[in-house]
Amino acid sequence: MKRLKNVSPVSGKVALPLKHLVVAMAAMVALPVAQADVAGKKIGDLEIYKAAEGGKTTITMMLDTSGSMTINQVDYACDLPSTVSFDRSMVGSEPSMTSPSYPRMYCEVKGEKRYFYRNYSGIFGNKWYICESSDGLGVTNRETCNTEIDKPSVKGYKSEVGGLLNTSTYYYKDVGGEKYYDRLTRLKDAIFTLMDSTQLDSNKVAIGIGQFSSQSGSNNVVEFNSNGTAKNADGSTGKILLPAALLDDVQRQNIRNVVAAAGGGNGTPTANAYAEVGAYMLGTKTSGTGSGFSKSYKDTKNSGNYISPLSNPSSCDGRGIYFLTDGAPNSSSNPLALMRIALKQNSFSLPSITLPSGSQDNNGMPEVGAFAKALRDSTVSPLGTDQEIYTAVVGFGADFNVNKEEDAAKPEAQRVIRSLPYTNPKTGVTTNRDFYNCENIVGKDDKATKDARNACNWGEKSHPSLPGVGGFGEGGFYSAQSTEDIVNSITTFVSDLNQTLPSTPSGTIIIPDDPYRADSQLAVAYYPTIQPKVADNAVIWEGNMKKYILNEGTLYGRSNTKLFKNIAGELNPAAQDLWSDTNYAGANDKVESGGFYSQLSTPSTGVASVRTLYVEDWENSTSKKPVLKKVSVNAAGKVLVNNAALTNTSFVDTATYNEATLRKLLNFLGFANLPATTVNVKDMTLTSANATQPIKVLGATIHSTPASVSYSANLDEDGRVNTTRDDYVLFGSSEGGLHLVNADNASTSGNGGKEKFVIIPREMLIDPEKSAALVKDATKTSTGSPNFGIDAPWLVSADYKYDFEARRVNIDTTDNKGIYAYGGLRMGGEALYGLNLINNESPSMMFAITPATSGFSRMGQIWEKPTKAKIKMSTAASDKGTDVLVFGGGYDMCYEYEGFQLGVTNSELKECSGKTSVKGNAVYIINAKTGALIWSASSDSGATTSVPTMKNSIVAGVTTLDRDNDGFMDHIYFADLGGQVFRADFTNAGFVKPSTTATASSPETSFTNTRVTRVLQSAYTGSDTKYNHRFYERPVVSFYRNPVSSSLFALVNVISGDRSSPLSKIRDLSKSDRLYGIMDTDVTKADNIFYASNFTTASNANGQKIADLTANNSASSNLVELPSAIGTLSATGYTVAQKNTAISVLQGTTKNGWYIPLTNFDGYGNVRYTKGVGKSEVIDSFLYTTAYNPDMNYGTVDSCSAKITGGSERQLYCLPYGICTDDASKNGLGGFVRAGKGIQELTLGPRSSTLSNQRLLIGTRTLAERANDRVNFGSDTGKGIFDVISKPYGLNQNLSATDLVAGSGTAPDLIFNDRFTLQPKTWYEVD
Repeated sequence: MKRLKNVSPVSGKVALPLKHLVVAMAAMVALPVAQADVAGKKIGDLEIYKAAEGGKTTITMMLDTSGSMTINQVDYACDLPSTVSFDRSMVGSEPSMTSPSYPRMYCEVKGEKRYFYRNYSGIFGNKWYICESSDGLGVTNRETCNTEIDKPSVKGYKSEVGGLLNTSTYYYKDVGGEKYYDRLTRLKDAIFTLMDSTQLDSNKVAIGIGQFSSQSGSNNVVEFNSNGTAKNADGSTGKILLPAALLDDVQRQNIRNVVAAAGGGNGTPTANAYAEVGAYMLGTKTSGTGSGFSKSYKDTKNSGNYISPLSNPSSCDGRGIYFLTDGAPNSSSNPLALMRIALKQNSFSLPSITLPSGSQDNNGMPEVGAFAKALRDSTVSPLGTDQEIYTAVVGFGADFNVNKEEDAAKPEAQRVIRSLPYTNPKTGVTTNRDFYNCENIVGKDDKATKDARNACNWGEKSHPSLPGVGGFGEGGFYSAQSTEDIVNSITTFVSDLNQTLPSTPSGTIIIPDDPYRADSQLAVAYYPTIQPKVADNAVIWEGNMKKYILNEGTLYGRSNTKLFKNIAGELNPAAQDLWSDTNYAGANDKVESGGFYSQLSTPSTGVASVRTLYVEDWENSTSKKPVLKKVSVNAAGKVLVNNAALTNTSFVDTATYNEATLRKLLNFLGFANLPATTVNVKDMTLTSANATQPIKVLGATIHSTPASVSYSANLDEDGRVNTTRDDYVLFGSSEGGLHLVNADNASTSGNGGKEKFVIIPREMLIDPEKSAALVKDATKTSTGSPNFGIDAPWLVSADYKYDFEARRVNIDTTDNKGIYAYGGLRMGGEALYGLNLINNESPSMMFAITPATSGFSRMGQIWEKPTKAKIKMSTAASDKGTDVLVFGGGYDMCYEYEGFQLGVTNSELKECSGKTSVKGNAVYIINAKTGALIWSASSDSGATTSVPTMKNSIVAGVTTLDRDNDGFMDHIYFADLGGQVFRADFTNAGFVKPSTTATASSPETSFTNTRVTRVLQSAYTGSDTKYNHRFYERPVVSFYRNPVSSSLFALVNVISGDRSSPLSKIRDLSKSDRLYGIMDTDVTKADNIFYASNFTTASNANGQKIADLTANNSASSNLVELPSAIGTLSATGYTVAQKNTAISVLQGTTKNGWYIPLTNFDGYGNVRYTKGVGKSEVIDSFLYTTAYNPDMNYGTVDSCSAKITGGSERQLYCLPYGICTDDASKNGLGGFVRAGKGIQELTLGPRSSTLSNQRLLIGTRTLAERANDRVNFGSDTGKGIFDVISKPYGLNQNLSATDLVAGSGTAPDLIFNDRFTLQPKTWYEVD
């Protein structure tokens, strides 16, 4: 392998003082990988996560339609409460509001009218009275409603007029009245609910329908008796009503049709029906007594056999039978004969261990047990190896009812339901699930008990903690009493059958800045991991935060174990992280192994041992000023708010903090088993029975990268900070919490890795869909569309006070100084917060800004850190400056469409087609302590400064500059999602503008905006508008001197790439994303020119030159396209003379910068679809950045495995002219370094803990390993050509050897050891 020599860029960079470097190069923190593979999902860059290509799940649902399912045949089908006596007058019917419609049969228990309020309106005025009752359930005598109160809310109450002269209106409810639907109705409701939802993936799940007993012929026409029962229910067979097929719209409607048509009647031939559905799944048949083959729907059969739905089986397919039954099996006189024919095994017989006989004659349960085992046995089943068919059984009706609250309160050995860890035998994934201890089920009598236990053991999975349970169907047992129970049982069974392997946990490396040294970083790395559940309907994707040490360019765990196994970034399961509570042998790579997750507190060890939780409320309902309130549980099990018992007035915003929200907060704290909803949270007394398992709720940290927070440190004898520090990290996660975590390494005696507190903002709680994320394993209706919670990176700002005599540094709290945190929610919501963290025992919220806040109507989702700066707002001697935050208006969800830009009309854009305005088209400056708006710019008329061209969302961070080293901000640069770059110029109070007359100008009395200039205009118009580049990252600004003119200029670098749709492929080579280098010669001009009143006047020869620049590869373009402008590239590369000629054009007066299309990737030229992602950084006249390509591969992926699409690389460019002049760079570019799978943003960090002043690229490989990965520019045979079989890594774009000519080689491994000097300088030209 070859080693590329160091690249020599054109020199001329201006050395800046430290203060300028810190501000000018402020950049985004790294963001991790993320996304799903269902079109239309608005999940941003999470779309790079793809579900397994294999893994279809096929189930046939065998539904009990016996007479015991319908109130038309039996009196108990409504499952009335034991306290209610049945009589036929209760029975009623109503049509379903579905298509097709079906009768919904019910038993109605009449309620009692209970009065709650009286409203008098007469000659004595308008008054309200409450009907007081001791139980809170109202009164039966309305004449007792005489206690006067303020006007209450009467929403949901019925009313009647009465009293003297009808002057009173009484508000009441029918208490106790309820309709109890019969079993068949609840079953139909459940199937229709499921078919109307998206909980089951239409591309992955196939469902067929069967019934028992059969009640129609092969044409599925059902006839009914006068009493509503099925006329032809035979009581002895089962049949297949509908063949299994993927759940597209047609199949969903077919399922609705056959389910709606079903009636109830006759017996329960369980064993015969089981043989029938087994034969259907196997593609065989049944015949003889008890066979339903002839009655099964005609389209399920061909040539004397069933057509198996398991054609072309895959080892990662899931196969199952879902058997729902409500009563005692019967009417199966010889099921063994049917099962032998189905299995094509004449020798099939009853084994010595099987299910016991049931309570009724001809129940066939021993045969059922044997057949269940056979369907999973490759030596018996005709399907063969790896083609097991699992059976889930659902017990429906009163005989299977388990009161879960009463059951949870019993001693563990006596419980029916046990929550136990279950490891999927195919995928190896371990999760907690409910198991039924079948031997503890008790029915209404001995016979019912025997049949219920048989049904339970038939379906339940075996578990070592429950000896004697299961071992037959192994699909799971479920007790279902309601429509919701049935739906949950189906979705859980489908999920269990999913044989696809989860994707390997992955993340992005984060190196924290050292709060005490602006020129260095800490020699540790935080690695947020994510477990994408693309094919699931999970509310959140689980995650974790782990800590590692840095050494020689990569990450190591305990015992100096290297984290990454290869360049792709696959994790080493032997590498234990520094926060882990123990060594998870062979499993340290799993998301929930070790890390911050392992250190979370749970009440399973004591009800008071919960996480320290703060939530946002209002100070009062008038000002609605945000305040944080602590929610906890005391040793007595009572819920506390700010250490006082919870009452109805503990929260001001009672609409948000309702009972449902309070229960979710308790779920979040680890109390999974709460009392019935009739018990208010304030009245609960929590015990260990409410927290039987260590429940921990933690979503993935996707983009909210950790920020360092330090409270104090010791100083050595030279006054330097040593290793004794009080350090924390702050980050958000997708369940909606903002976490402060102790940064020390984990130990038995310390608090390393432990959560100091978690804050949940009100924005996460006002919407029930968002607050659902606080409940462990919560699900939603859609798949692959998780919540985002607190998903933005946060800024931490701290002031320190050094005590050299005591050798100590602490937080400086004088003059309103301290330690503060600021951030938004990204795709979790539209808000920006300011927190006071001076006292981490009692954090407080300074402000919360939303679009409803006055002056912020254009605000969207805040994706990036605000930028901290200081301005001078008055000339008063006491004015030492005001701390401010500067940030873009944020994101509009219309940009989730890859072809969206303002004004683009296309039906595929749906609600965003033709849109003329978007959220986020603004820049704001606010007071950093109060959140008060100081200045804003937008095309909106309500802004402080109206800028007509500021119409696009501004997602990227804002770069601030201090022009004259006085500590106050003078300029900002920002870019938008429409391909535009702007500069705003300001003057601070006390600044004296140049005068055009003999009279000197007076000093400015306030902070004032001079102008907002559009530096770069959009590249495309008309029909090409949709291709305008999107800038998601802040501009990077550095300064150079032109050696020809000796004039200074600012180089503004900004890179484009659709972060919202990284898999997008709408751009061909002519419209590729770009890296821009804009040479701003205006901002560096002397004050007397730049701030002159005529600076923007066209007649001013020394006036404005950098405005509305074009970049369109034409002769008139203000920016030149590189490297094509150098000339024609030959196999030997550009000559030095060609490069110098191109540079001389840029050093002249006709061009104002350059742009480079992102068409180089992985050593090839002419590459499509490459996008710039993440921050860029300028060091020593080099620009480092990251590019992502969706066609990059890092090896083969099993079809049963989910995967991460695409890959990233670091790219190096030479500044200031974008051309590397060394001989090794044949194409003028700086080269690349592979960075791994997915989106891996730029990370530079210390070489090691002992060499913290040396910085280099951090990645998956050490410096020594990288030396063996090198390739040259051009046609290096070491690059190879992608082949899906022989070389399944690299770019899969049908590239050829010809495309290697323009390709880059490996970038040099540069180690930087910058030395900064603190001395006052100016970077503008002095007159």
